[in-house]
Amino acid sequence: MEASTGYGHRGTFVGESATPTTRRVIGALCIAFVLATLAVLPFAANPGPVIPAVTTTFGAGVLIADLCTGYLLLVQFRAVRTVSLLLLAVAYFYSAAMALLHVLSFPGAWIVDRALIGTPQSVGWLFILWVVGFPSLVLAAILAEARRGEWRIAPERIGGVIRATMAALVVVVLLLALAATTGHDWLPHELQGNVFATWGNAAQWTSVLLSTAAFLLLWLVTRGRNLLFGWLGIALIAFAAFNALAVAGGARYTVGWDLSRVSGFVSASLLLVFFLGQFAKLHRSLREANETLEGRVAERTVELEASNQRLRKALDERNLLLREVYHRVKNNLQVIDSIIAIQGATLDTAGADGFLNDLRQRINALGLVHQQLMTSDDLVTFDIRPFLEELRTSLQAAIRGEQQGVTISVEADPLRVDLDFAIPLGLIVTELVQNALKHAFRDGGGTLRVHLKHHADDALLLSVQDDGGGYYRPDGTPARTDALGLTIVQALVAQLEGEMSMSDVGGTKVDVRMPRPEVRA
Repeated sequence: MEASTGYGHRGTFVGESATPTTRRVIGALCIAFVLATLAVLPFAANPGPVIPAVTTTFGAGVLIADLCTGYLLLVQFRAVRTVSLLLLAVAYFYSAAMALLHVLSFPGAWIVDRALIGTPQSVGWLFILWVVGFPSLVLAAILAEARRGEWRIAPERIGGVIRATMAALVVVVLLLALAATTGHDWLPHELQGNVFATWGNAAQWTSVLLSTAAFLLLWLVTRGRNLLFGWLGIALIAFAAFNALAVAGGARYTVGWDLSRVSGFVSASLLLVFFLGQFAKLHRSLREANETLEGRVAERTVELEASNQRLRKALDERNLLLREVYHRVKNNLQVIDSIIAIQGATLDTAGADGFLNDLRQRINALGLVHQQLMTSDDLVTFDIRPFLEELRTSLQAAIRGEQQGVTISVEADPLRVDLDFAIPLGLIVTELVQNALKHAFRDGGGTLRVHLKHHADDALLLSVQDDGGGYYRPDGTPARTDALGLTIVQALVAQLEGEMSMSDVGGTKVDVRMPRPEVRA
């Protein structure tokens, strides 16, 4: 068995080690949860409040939390490739599916005194399958973690293994649902009114034992040194409390039954909270690194301004540095574009592919800005006309499918712009052209015209016009529903302190009127 401190994998949260303080906090939370549960058990059978829609809310909360957690675990599995993470993801997807079936089969959750599927006994059977199946799968994941160094999936098999595993899980869940909803003639009664049968209570105590066994084995395998599995330990304690409180409550709408739903939701949410915390930590680290870099640039600028005798040499060094920065930024954007293209090739969903293509065009617009700056004379400003022509060429080359016959033309007046103006302008043009390509040319070919002209009152007028289908259908409803694209355009127009208008002129015309930028050459 590998040492649990050697789990590190770049780009994942699986291998982060828990600090001594974190280990103490996790241990204290586990003890507090156990003590709180034991304190409630003597009062669990007392009647509790009948909270409207508590089952619907509980099931929906667990469904969303478990689905998100299962997906994030699959992402980590792609990087680490260990069977333990795959089984843990399966456990959370299984829990999400059973939570959904629990809500669908619970009388009164959707329809008064009735369930959407199954018989009155179905909800009890599905609940037992849920609370026994989840800790069993987690226990299997922990057993696989104990042999972590040996059970690793080859990189080329990752996609196939995920598809096969998810397909098998769907089949198993469907078979269990079918048995619980149609097998009332040969399955023993699990509920007696609102009370579990004796053997049903035994099944829930079995779930408590499985959760406890999984927690103890997890401690033996990781010794509390791995942060992800530390949070999983708390989730197992909360899941054990979920079942113990439900059994002690004895029936629906008792104190124990109501509190068990709270404990079950906490159990489902803990790993999701862990992942969100890790993402927040990553964002904070990136912000701090950016502030450090900005501080270093500021210090360097002060040093250059303080040395008048070496001003020319300093300026030459600055120009070289800026060219290198623009070059590196452009190259990094190209790397990001390539990564997105590779990831997009693995997706089967047409909508996701379109989303990634839109994202690539936005990245390309940013890269073209840095390319123009890299080749400009003063490294601060450049003429907008070559930039728009390069952008037009890129957007024209990206046209696919039924829009192959669409022609994009650009006409612009001479204008020197800087980075702060060129980036939002380039993104506005990109979004408007992509929006027109998606919605205007349903029957194939056509023309898209992009004009940037000097206007009265020292303003600029950007026009993007197509001769395709108009913005409105004959019944007066909008024909274009790209809400994200329009939201992006409106935000960028506001950044340029401009105004946007749309009109039907044998197609759709979008005008953006904005102040002319003031730049220093």
